Amino acid sequence: MKFFYKSLSFILFMSIFFSCATTVRTTIERPAELDLNGAEELSIIPFQTSAGDFEKGIDITVSVIDLFASIATGHNITHGKLTDQVEIADYLTREIESSFSQSNYMKLVPSSAVQSAITSGTAIPCDVYLTGNISNFKNDINKTYDFEYVEVKVFEDGEIVRKKEKRKVLKFYREVSFDVYYKIIDADTNRITSVQTEHVHKTSSNADKSYQVESALECVKYQLQSISSQILRQIQPYYVTKTYTLLKDKTKNEQMKTANQLAKKGLLKESQKLFESLYNEFRYPEALYNSAIVLVTLHEYEKARDQLNTLISISPSSDAYAALDDVQKEINQRERLKQQKNLKGKRNSGAKKNSEKQNQNSKPVKQEKPVTPQKSGIFSSDYDDDIEDL
Repeated sequence: MKFFYKSLSFILFMSIFFSCATTVRTTIERPAELDLNGAEELSIIPFQTSAGDFEKGIDITVSVIDLFASIATGHNITHGKLTDQVEIADYLTREIESSFSQSNYMKLVPSSAVQSAITSGTAIPCDVYLTGNISNFKNDINKTYDFEYVEVKVFEDGEIVRKKEKRKVLKFYREVSFDVYYKIIDADTNRITSVQTEHVHKTSSNADKSYQVESALECVKYQLQSISSQILRQIQPYYVTKTYTLLKDKTKNEQMKTANQLAKKGLLKESQKLFESLYNEFRYPEALYNSAIVLVTLHEYEKARDQLNTLISISPSSDAYAALDDVQKEINQRERLKQQKNLKGKRNSGAKKNSEKQNQNSKPVKQEKPVTPQKSGIFSSDYDDDIEDL
């Protein structure tokens, strides 16, 4: 009984503690995870079901003609039927195209236009290609046993009664697993500049009959949509929502409560000014911390950084150091985003336009096989931008 009351007291304490914590939220635009150096036109070459050069990594060149030929070959092998693997590859292509067509950041060029340009020897109508493949594909319908309660009729005491009886029943489920390789290719050099891979493994719910089991595509649709969103984050800016927790008020000052209430109501500017005023008057460390955090949600990072540096000089804490690190990362992300946007429109302004004019005046030529890649391209990746919510 004592243990019960102690546990109850702990639960009540924790609920009161967390209910008193004030949280504030902000939406931030993130830079694309790959730096595209002003690329404005992208073409999505349909995802394939053969491995090819996908697993070979970056800094190799590929033949785009061979990519299109591989797609046709893969579909011909199935004799016109959409096998599960082909259906999944086609769905992922359509999902990415559908999501990307709603973007205003880059122009989506149909892959048919690219194929036509390559065949005719005219200028390639895009800056980059996005493509990929589905490999290591496994798709099985398995058997399992489950227990169900079945209503049965039994004879008891001279009459028929209904009872529930536990029985072992045969069930069926589908298990699907595969790897999704996707890559970015510089259209000018045909060089692979980024290769990423995602593993998908999913089991369906149980069904009474094998033919009632959901299809392989239905089984993995959510995972494919998630991969599509992840790919888009690589090639264009995106938005995230972050939640910050203010320090709990220990001052018992009514104005501190007012500042917290203003933050809860979304009146962030008013809240920040009051927190800052309370620090200036009473030197409350939590008031300065909360002021800096609210400034972060208002995207006033430099002022927030200054306040956190002041706080660390007078009352250092792990919370203050973590917040300062977060602010600096946000400043770096903002500068990277600004650089990406400043490059928009500059890539096609000079050399490429001249190249297009020359191509239009020249005779069609057949694309040669890839040559040894040069150590230059339009992409560089950065995977050091993971930021934890405070």
